Amino acid sequence: FELKTEPAVITSTAASRPRSATQDQEPPLRRPPRDQDATMLVALWETLYIIDVVLFSGLIGYLLFASYPRRRGPYEVYEAPGVLIINEATGEVTEVRPVRLADLDARPKCLVQCHYAEDLAESAWSGRQDVVAEIEVSDCGVLALGTARTKVVHGAGRSPRWHATGANGLVTIVLPATRLDLSRLAVTIRLYAVRSLAKDKLLGTVDVGTLADVGHGNPLDRRVAPRGTLVLGVAVQNVGDAAHCFPADVPPPAASSARPSDLPVAVARPL
Repeated sequence: FELKTEPAVITSTAASRPRSATQDQEPPLRRPPRDQDATMLVALWETLYIIDVVLFSGLIGYLLFASYPRRRGPYEVYEAPGVLIINEATGEVTEVRPVRLADLDARPKCLVQCHYAEDLAESAWSGRQDVVAEIEVSDCGVLALGTARTKVVHGAGRSPRWHATGANGLVTIVLPATRLDLSRLAVTIRLYAVRSLAKDKLLGTVDVGTLADVGHGNPLDRRVAPRGTLVLGVAVQNVGDAAHCFPADVPPPAASSARPSDLPVAVARPL
């Protein structure tokens, strides 16, 4: 008899499934891990190489161009303009002054000198409050054109004196325009009690007036609202002019010790 054998067919569910595109692709080649010490050495070598190139290039540039003479342009040929001082009697030029930038600046500046204040409000229970004055120049009291503060008078109490304590009571405010109507510019001064741990307390406000009326430089006596008086001076100058010489110190009026009974009395007698 004959023995007939047939090949067995083995079916598998995994083999019968279609393969995806990602499975057909070969896995990417991975770079073997690099030694950490070798990486640091390479980075150090690259850094030193860059430094050497920069230093060498700078040295070559210095050697080539250090001795090269600077080329002078036509702007160095002409001299700076100057102001000629001419003698009116002889008509000769006596002096040539160089032009300053301040001479070309025609803007006005407002100088305010605070001398002393009397009988201000009290804000410190110890009676030794520190007082500072804040000066503001505004257009009709609406638009502020400049603000500045004097130095603080320490331990002033109710009667601060700027000159007597060595504090400078002079401030300068440069106005922004060259042509201004001084009759519209008002000066306002606010007196504050300086506090280190809180906001400064307002002691009073002074409406000095317009620059057209008070800008003569003479001492002014103004009332502080709500209490006290302030003696100050105001002047208006150009930026290039020398500062106005205010009096070094305006002493407060001496208290009169005379009694009403000691004053002379006029007696009218019939003719």
